[in-house]
Amino acid sequence: MITIGLICEGTSEVKILTYIINRYLGDDVAINRIQPSLRLSHGIEKQNDEGGWLQVLNHCNDNVITNNMVTNDYIVIQIDTDTCIQKNYDVDIYDEMHNKVPDSVLYDRVCARLKQNISDEVWNAYSDKIIFAICFNETECWLLPLYYSNDAKKRCATTYFKSATSKRWHRDP
Repeated sequence: MITIGLICEGTSEVKILTYIINRYLGDDVAINRIQPSLRLSHGIEKQNDEGGWLQVLNHCNDNVITNNMVTNDYIVIQIDTDTCIQKNYDVDIYDEMHNKVPDSVLYDRVCARLKQNISDEVWNAYSDKIIFAICFNETECWLLPLYYSNDAKKRCATTYFKSATSKRWHRDP
């Protein structure tokens, strides 16, 4: 049996990645959640701790990688790009001409950022066992309709967004 550790931004990302992994690898895989920590409350999984991109970056370090490679064959590290320009994430989405970079360049920049806290020694030992799941914009925007294909209410919830300048939710036109 293959074991895969997950480091994700939040509960929805854990659910979506678990679904995708199980769908494509079948029942011969065990998924171990590293981040976020989840608990069952009235039949629903809830986060025990703070999630988000900062927690993902905090978990990209030698201790977490080394300790979790003892019990996992692979580690999947998921992060969204919607907040990559924020302080401490610090991934620039523009080129020297102030144009948005292509997705392939953004992917490389986010991967480089994830590797910043991992020493060369640990990266060289485990790089073939670490999988980056870089979600352009937010995971939910693209994958919830697939995950909830038989639940119209949850599937359509992705038509709402929070603008960068407002704390209010808006309906996508």
